[in-house]
Amino acid sequence: MAARWFVLRFDQVPLTRWQLTRIGFVDFVTGLVPFGFSFYEANPRALIEVVRRDDDTVLASFTEAGERRTSERMLELRTALLGLDPAAFCDRYDIPRDAVTGPGEDVVEDELVR
Repeated sequence: MAARWFVLRFDQVPLTRWQLTRIGFVDFVTGLVPFGFSFYEANPRALIEVVRRDDDTVLASFTEAGERRTSERMLELRTALLGLDPAAFCDRYDIPRDAVTGPGEDVVEDELVR
């Protein structure tokens, strides 16, 4: 199981100044609509990284937009970590096989995401 060597790191990608300005402008314009509510929602972005357990080296990263796509990617990666052997996991996500060194660490399923 690849989870003995790898773990996932999840973080929200901060919005740029341009994105914040655009959101503010759209909210202002839609606030002028007689009903006073906004139909526009910001699409949150997430950064998901595959890191080595022993030294926190980032081996692969994925940027996803939207809650649905982010949760689908997290589910895919968690399933691969728990179900694939290290060589197959490395091949699937273009990680060098030499990233798998030593016996690995014991895995608790709750520790798959940092």
